[in-house]
Amino acid sequence: MIAVEVHQSNPQSSDLSFDLELAPGFVPALEQLEAVGIGEVAATLGIGAPPSLWLRGTHAIRRGTFAEAKDALQEAWKLDPENIEIAVNLGYVHFRLDDLEMAEAVFARGVAAAERQGVKHTILEQNLEFVRWKLP
Repeated sequence: MIAVEVHQSNPQSSDLSFDLELAPGFVPALEQLEAVGIGEVAATLGIGAPPSLWLRGTHAIRRGTFAEAKDALQEAWKLDPENIEIAVNLGYVHFRLDDLEMAEAVFARGVAAAERQGVKHTILEQNLEFVRWKLP
């Protein structure tokens, strides 16, 4: 059983985006499962990449360890290059690492993936516009 906590990103907003956070202790439990050879957890939490990569990346973002987040999310994206949510997180990481050119490239690829999927992802589009505005 996996327990999650859901937090509204901005309680003062009518924005319906939420942060998904695994209950404490999940990542160590995942690492223990992998250590004994059980392999990747079967549930993908809605993403095609191995959930451990995505989880490690998002937990590293929460800890502020952006280089670690970048490594995990880049690996996840290699396995699932059409995943819009990975693009959002990876672009954000590049932005936080002051690599605006790479953030722009990731956000642009994410927007293109969303368009191919027939999805309008406003946050991804706004992030791309903001990074382009920040570029010299």
